[in-house]
Amino acid sequence: MMKLEILKQQTEQTRAVYNHRARTFSRTDSLDRRLTGRLRRRLWARIEDAFKILEIGVGAGANLDYYPTGAQITAVDISELMIELAKKKADRLNLYGIDFKVMDAQNLDFPDSYFDANQL
Repeated sequence: MMKLEILKQQTEQTRAVYNHRARTFSRTDSLDRRLTGRLRRRLWARIEDAFKILEIGVGAGANLDYYPTGAQITAVDISELMIELAKKKADRLNLYGIDFKVMDAQNLDFPDSYFDANQL
């Protein structure tokens, strides 16, 4: 099997794992917020002056509460189901204008230097 085919197979396996995790992800979300909220606030505060921000691996949207006001956010994840959870959370928080995309972090489709900052 060629190297490219192996990488594609691994990518699809990763997508399947996160799509599966999305089904139970909301059960662990509140615990995660309590444990990591302060850390997330500090990480996002470091880029509050950035205008165009890329979040890679947005998952179910754990960082949505911490996005800098006025920033143009693009949030990507390999899992379609995680993106759906993140969109629903953004709606609940009345956050509009976030550009959610299903995308593989190994193959981002943006021009070089398009973003001012990124978070993984």
